[in-house]
Amino acid sequence: MRFSTFPAAIASALILGGAQPALGEPHVGHRAAHMRFGKRSLGRHDDAALLLERKREALRPEMHHHEKRQPQTMRSSHAHLGRDTVPPVARVASRDHPGDISTDISKRAVCSLPNDPDLYAVPGASNGGWAMAPDVQCTAGSWCPIACVPGKVMAQWKPGTTYKYPESMYGGLYCGSDGTPVKSFPDQPYCVEGTGAVSAVNTCGSVVSFCQTVLPGDEGMYIPTDVTDSSVLAVPGPSYWDGTAAHYYVNPPGTNGADGCIWGTDANPIGNWSPYVAGANTVSSGLTFVKIAWNPVYTSSGLSGTKPTYGLRIECPDGGCNGTPCEINANNANDFSVTSQDSASGAGGADFCVVTVPSGGTANIVVFNFDGSSSGSGGSTSSSVDHASSSSSTSNKASSSQQLKKLTQDNNIKEGQTDDF
Repeated sequence: MRFSTFPAAIASALILGGAQPALGEPHVGHRAAHMRFGKRSLGRHDDAALLLERKREALRPEMHHHEKRQPQTMRSSHAHLGRDTVPPVARVASRDHPGDISTDISKRAVCSLPNDPDLYAVPGASNGGWAMAPDVQCTAGSWCPIACVPGKVMAQWKPGTTYKYPESMYGGLYCGSDGTPVKSFPDQPYCVEGTGAVSAVNTCGSVVSFCQTVLPGDEGMYIPTDVTDSSVLAVPGPSYWDGTAAHYYVNPPGTNGADGCIWGTDANPIGNWSPYVAGANTVSSGLTFVKIAWNPVYTSSGLSGTKPTYGLRIECPDGGCNGTPCEINANNANDFSVTSQDSASGAGGADFCVVTVPSGGTANIVVFNFDGSSSGSGGSTSSSVDHASSSSSTSNKASSSQQLKKLTQDNNIKEGQTDDF
């Protein structure tokens, strides 16, 4: 039996894959999530080529491993433009004859980011606000991903594309030969509301940035949600691109998105080197899956010698969730484990846990200080970054419907396309 898609670009990789779990059986989907995540393959959408293209080999977060997924058809709001339908953007692209677009990138027309209240302009010297690396321009003949304001998800991408390279890069708008950005789905806005099922809650006393990765796009963590109290996270539903979910890097308290939602280095635990990752998506049955995990790039680096002083836990204010407690606390920081009856290991051997939220329910990813304080003036995980001290906190004691054995990752399976979460 195959189970629901719980995909996404989460670097440590959570996944489900085919048919939805039976309604009324949330525990089945929850167990499937753990089984799939633990047994996921290490195939990739040609990350090596992407790394060479971006010249970021040393910075790429755990190489975005993937697991095989079943082909899907376009659904929901984009159903009118199925995989066999030629959208308006394709007709525009077809008019861009080879002679219209210079082979010299420096001579190509450059598209400007539309002025729209739903769009967030990503900082960068050359990207013009598009959700791309700071030194990359949106030029004629290319697809340029967009970043949405907190709580909203991208609603434009190249139709018919799936999670394999280079198709996984074709998000956002097509830049025509005349420098005009074109929507694939002209009847749809640039961004749409997420499902609203998950919020970030910050009890640390100083800002915490959740950095969402761009997918479809280069999966850079460019999209910030700065949380001072609480903020609704952008959680995609089943009609989102190729069924994928949202992936976030969680920066230490005291680091805002402008400083932390970047390709970092092993000098500081921020951006793709932050200690923790999180992710979520809602499937067609109404269930929402939420994950927190250690970032294997962090745990395998020299940064791991200085333990974080803050943690994460998943709470369900309305109750009814499966998989709680799911927490990373001070005790877990000693061995990079998680507190959960259903803990498992994913990409790079990083431990994670998953909570299944019932249809209509909500969950919070709570960031807390290990020392119990709500002040941003505590200790730091790096001497050169002003991070808040972190505290321990009591986890949600709701029992899980089953215990799973510690799952190990099969490092030998190589499959080309996946449902990464």
